Formats: sequence, structure tokens, C-alpha cells
Amino acid sequence: MSEGLWRKFADWAIEFDRTSFFSDDFDASGWDWAAFHERGLQLSRWLKEEVGNAYRVVYEKPYEDPDCGLEERREVLADGTWVQRPLSRQAQ
Repeated sequence: MSEGLWRKFADWAIEFDRTSFFSDDFDASGWDWAAFHERGLQLSRWLKEEVGNAYRVVYEKPYEDPDCGLEERREVLADGTWVQRPLSRQAQ
């Protein structure tokens, strides 16, 4: 992974890690899951562009997302399209 892309992933992950999803003062209306996933999916596409077919790139929603069961795990293909993947490694 290039250093530039690593930094983008790190910034995205740090923002998530600093969010107190389960604290009493957490305001769920202030967290934009759609924007969070859009950014994560774009980062995943860029990663796939960098690594090509040598690696599988799979995006999985975190369990903190109230809608984590909807399209929870997707693999990005070399052409940028997405394929749903089951959670169980045995089912792949």
C-alpha cells in the first residue's frame, strides 16, 4: 500500500476509533454512517487499484453500525464493481 493511501486509511480509522459509540453522551444523529461507508468503500477501491488481482479487498461494516446486517460484507473487483460476500469464511 502506498504511503499516501495508508495515511487516508489511518485518518478514516482514527476518526472512527475516537468516536464513543457506547457512551452515555454519544449523539447518534451526529454520526453519518452513509458518509463513513462511502469513504471506506472509496478507500477500498483505491486499495484494489494499487494491489490488483494479487489480493482480495473486502469491505466489512463495523458492528457499531445499526444497519451492519445490510450489505455487511462486500468485495471490490478489479473493475471497481462490488460482490456481496457471506460473513462465514466457510461459506466462501
